[in-house]
Amino acid sequence: MTHSCLTCRPGPDSVIDYDTQIIQLPQRFRGPPASGNGGIATGLIACLGEKLLGEPIQRISSRLIRAVPLASPMTFTSQITEPNTVSISIGDSDGPAFTGWASKDSSTPIMSNETVALLASNAVLTKEKLDRFENHVEQLNPSSADFAGCFVCGPKAEFGLRLRPRPVTDEISWLSWDPGERWTDDNRLALLPAIASLDCTAAIGFHREGHLTQDESALLGSFDATIIEKPPTRPAGNLRIVARTRSRDRRKIFTDIGLFSPTGQPYVLGLATWIVVTPEKARGK
Repeated sequence: MTHSCLTCRPGPDSVIDYDTQIIQLPQRFRGPPASGNGGIATGLIACLGEKLLGEPIQRISSRLIRAVPLASPMTFTSQITEPNTVSISIGDSDGPAFTGWASKDSSTPIMSNETVALLASNAVLTKEKLDRFENHVEQLNPSSADFAGCFVCGPKAEFGLRLRPRPVTDEISWLSWDPGERWTDDNRLALLPAIASLDCTAAIGFHREGHLTQDESALLGSFDATIIEKPPTRPAGNLRIVARTRSRDRRKIFTDIGLFSPTGQPYVLGLATWIVVTPEKARGK
């Protein structure tokens, strides 16, 4: 397979240099004010995995250990742990910032068939759900200002995705997304934005749903995903992001999320675990 991911191909979104094994995230790939976006970090695990394994991958897992450095060189190490799996660690002189693995094997389901069906059933909205989406007025919360420039969800992120799902039921959030031409990679949506699009979009309803108090924020702790198929960049009817907050257990919040076709065909399915922190911790203090 000829690898041509946007993250390593010459251009404005190139962040991986395989010759020197150096990764450097530009400021626009931020999440919190002073660190890299967790979805971008997970997307890098996918990009590295596909390059190192030499074939399309179907499963990834990432774990955020500490704040991901921005505009600062990091190096990566890798090890083939099984014929179809590579483990990856990315960090700097302070140690690993995030780790993970990528695999060509998707034999272990990432979520139940019932959960996939629930998310897929909300890819196409009824009139009632569409009315709820269109009439929703977003309320400010303790994370609003801190993440206004976040690459994935920040409304002020000039070069970001600016994805802001809204509720369509009491437990489901939804968004129709046209990625545009920037993220096209061999006529498909590039791995990095495909994975990153399922980061903050899984957490945007935490305050509204009562999973976070006004004295709390949350940061991505880990993310597991199945890549069923790289989606087309601009399908008729747009891509659909569908998310459900499953539960909170002390300082952890668990979410199910997927990237679907306009008719509910799953492209990428993800399980995110969020860590509850103070707003000061979220903004890097």
